Amino acid sequence: MHGTLHYTVMQLSSQIVFHWQRKDLLQLMIDASDSETQEGLKEGEIVADSVGFLLAGQETTSRTLTFATYLLAANPEAQERVANEIHEYFEGNPVSFNICSFLISAEL
Repeated sequence: MHGTLHYTVMQLSSQIVFHWQRKDLLQLMIDASDSETQEGLKEGEIVADSVGFLLAGQETTSRTLTFATYLLAANPEAQERVANEIHEYFEGNPVSFNICSFLISAEL
């Protein structure tokens, strides 16, 4: 896992800034710098923090998904609204992570 994270950090750090840039925690850590020294996080620090976030987030993510599934199962109207929105939006469109942020019910 460390090798993959090192490779990903190196790839993202060396990219030229395009009109669209990833807006995730990893990119924020790469872009972060101390306001006084203008020094950013070192690659090893980013990798270590990423491992910590992955390990710490696993349990909370599984609990959140379990609770969200329960709430949808307990509320058929909300379940139908979310299902209809997904079918409408993705009909003929490829499903991707970036597109999911445009779903209205995801903001509720």
